[in-house]
Amino acid sequence: MTRKSTIYMLVMMLLSIVASCNSEDINLGDNSYSSVAVKSFTLQKNDSVLVNLDSVFFSIDLVERRIFNADSLPKGTRIDRLQIKVGADMARNVEIIQSRVDKSDTTIHLLDTPNDSIDFSNGPVTLKITSYDGEFTASYQIQVNVHKSEPDTLCWSSMARRDIPTTLSAVTASRMVKQGDNVVLIATNGTEATVATTTDPAVDNWTINSATLPAGANVNTLTATTDALFLIAYNQAYTSTDLGQTWTATGTAMSWIYGVSNGEVVGYNAGSAMTVCYPSGYTVATPAKMPVTATSTMVGFGTKWSDTEFSVLIGGKLADGSLTPAAWGWDGKQWACINTNTNMPGLQGVTLFNYKSFKVSAGWTVTEVETLFALGGADSYGTMDNKVFISTDQGYTWAEAGELMQLPAFMPELNGASVVVCSSTLTVDGGVRSIGPWDSFDVKLPAWYQLVSLPGTRVSKPVTEWECPYIYLAGGMTENNRAMTQMWRGVINRLRFVPQY
Repeated sequence: MTRKSTIYMLVMMLLSIVASCNSEDINLGDNSYSSVAVKSFTLQKNDSVLVNLDSVFFSIDLVERRIFNADSLPKGTRIDRLQIKVGADMARNVEIIQSRVDKSDTTIHLLDTPNDSIDFSNGPVTLKITSYDGEFTASYQIQVNVHKSEPDTLCWSSMARRDIPTTLSAVTASRMVKQGDNVVLIATNGTEATVATTTDPAVDNWTINSATLPAGANVNTLTATTDALFLIAYNQAYTSTDLGQTWTATGTAMSWIYGVSNGEVVGYNAGSAMTVCYPSGYTVATPAKMPVTATSTMVGFGTKWSDTEFSVLIGGKLADGSLTPAAWGWDGKQWACINTNTNMPGLQGVTLFNYKSFKVSAGWTVTEVETLFALGGADSYGTMDNKVFISTDQGYTWAEAGELMQLPAFMPELNGASVVVCSSTLTVDGGVRSIGPWDSFDVKLPAWYQLVSLPGTRVSKPVTEWECPYIYLAGGMTENNRAMTQMWRGVINRLRFVPQY
């Protein structure tokens, strides 16, 4: 058989297959396909519904014949009278078929009445397109997604509380850190101490043991590298490599621990006014305006310009006893004041941690941003301030967070609280796997507050479970200078949404 005959036979076979298909089966090799394929889909501008409504991006799945916005519209957005634009220029008919509760279906012919309003509030509507030659039709399901709850940048609407894991009563101090895969919480009543460990603070599987701390141990200085714990006792740094069971003097004089940077413990030696690093022994003069105690813990950042970690801390007490609101950066060799005006007052005991926030453009494009959160602390009179401040540029600029990013009124005022961020597995039914004995609290959201949409994580297929990072706060002092004996858990509300694809 010649090559020409072979091609002829293949063409005839394809035509035979096409002839046997019904009108809903589209031949991808036929020009009629392009006249029933949706090339674009947008909502028409309507600022009374939502600013930049016409910029909301819709995904078009030509295989599954689905049209939807993965980035849901804000909670409360009305979708019962929306106008649309459909890119199907060569089609003979473009129809919208909408089902309504307790009413008959209605059909809108978009080519004749392109500005008719469509009701998406009852669920998906059907878009039916007929090809220019009338031989083919294709039906698409259009769904306009709207958030059912507020997806605030940092919404504490899912707060939970439990007692700290300890067998002691009358706790006078406690602090929680993350050492490698372990979360460690040390509590003391002044004479006795316990150390509790877990790999997941969401579940009630803490291992609690009694511990013998060094004489004069300052639990509020507890710090962790990936493989050891550190704290200060009588101006000396001590370390534990068995999760707090036993402690050994490092031989390094320190009166305060700033935190960990580049794998080293960075502290202050009041006797020499030097910044001291362990285990390298590196020392450098501490700047005169640098806080020497009661600072936040350092938070580290990697950069694309250097293999060395850049770390940031905020607030604290100067050598003369005054408090500073400044943010300082440490590059592994020296300090630099990166902001003297952080929009917050001079505070001691600020809690600093790295988490997530989201920026939303005018076109509803959402970008995840690494964000520093600073909360709590006390002024020179001991008055505590629970305001939350944020920085999206590694501590160089700061701003007071928005209303729903602030701690809820039922949260105790915090001074010197410690924080860890750990992920829990969420499931499609909205549950958190193996949650322990937590009391849940709901934040009442103001009726007037409507936020821009924040998307679910983009994935390639539907998911049944995903990891969600939760914030855990414990330790420190509350009002009347009493030790906080509860642990609080919060989360960005957006991260709890089922990822869409």
